[in-house]
Amino acid sequence: MEIDETIREIYPMSDEGISLLRPLLREQRIRAHTLMIRQGHLCREVFFVKSGVARNFTLCDGKEHTRWFAMDGDLLTSMFSLSRGLPAVASVEALTDMEVYTADIDKIKELIVKSPEWALWTSQYLMDGLYIIERRYTFLGQGDAYARYTNLQKMRSAKMLNFIPLQDIASYLGITPQTLSRVRRRIAEEEMGKSKADK
Repeated sequence: MEIDETIREIYPMSDEGISLLRPLLREQRIRAHTLMIRQGHLCREVFFVKSGVARNFTLCDGKEHTRWFAMDGDLLTSMFSLSRGLPAVASVEALTDMEVYTADIDKIKELIVKSPEWALWTSQYLMDGLYIIERRYTFLGQGDAYARYTNLQKMRSAKMLNFIPLQDIASYLGITPQTLSRVRRRIAEEEMGKSKADK
């Protein structure tokens, strides 16, 4: 997704507003399995995803906990670093080869302060983020494994889910990979039964 599309999906930014961002950006290719943001380290960049899939995860007692996924059109950074100048509390890993636009985090902060339009964009972006968090815990953080996974299918495209390893989806949903395999098998059997009934 091109940068103007990414920005305008969140807020109807003017051409003039987009032109303030363009000089701050550089295109970058990131290989699969690269850590883009490292837990415990200061994040110095904002990433606008042009293509590819990434995941955000924390490491606690030697165990990874997947918190969210990002794909084309999403923005990645550490809010701890952006808003408070603190080290990131989670890591972000490229799950696939990715193309991104990157910008220095301090330059983005300056843009938000100087431009009323970018301040409005940031406000909308943060509100959207709070909505996504609430939606996640409402639809994916409760109910049984079947309900969690079918809700995830409604929220994210099948194309994206195909790129994500099974254990990362299971971690995100708070279930075991074995349970997720059983749920997926059940869904496949249900779909096969429906297709037979339609014939």
